[in-house]
Amino acid sequence: MALAPLYVQARNELAEFYFKADGCGGRAAVRTSISSGGTIQAWNSLGEIYTRWNRRRDAEHAFRQAAALDAFDSHAHFGLGAVLEAEGRTNEALKEYGLGLQTDPRNPVALEALKRLNGLKH
Repeated sequence: MALAPLYVQARNELAEFYFKADGCGGRAAVRTSISSGGTIQAWNSLGEIYTRWNRRRDAEHAFRQAAALDAFDSHAHFGLGAVLEAEGRTNEALKEYGLGLQTDPRNPVALEALKRLNGLKH
C-alpha cells in the first residue's frame, strides 16, 4: 500500500483482512478502495459490512452499485435479495435472487430463499 497507494486490489485485500478481523476497520478500507476506483468486490464487501451492522439501506445501496457495475454478479444479487427479504420486500427479493441464480443456479442459500419467499406468496 505504501508503494502503490492507488492500487485497488491491494486496498480490497486489506479491506477484506480488516473485515474478517473485526468489521470496523474494513469499512474505512473499503471506502478508500471505492474512492480510488470502486470495484464490484469493494461494493460487495461494503454491502456485507452494512448487512452485518443491520444498516439495510446502506447495504442495499452498496449491492446495487456492485450490480450496476456487473449485472451478472450473483454475489451482488444474492446480497441485495437478502437485504430486500429482511425488509419484507418479497417481490423485489425474489427478482434479485432469480437474477443471481442465472449465473449461479445451484446456490443453496438462494434456492432456499426462493422456496421460503414463494411459500409466503401463497
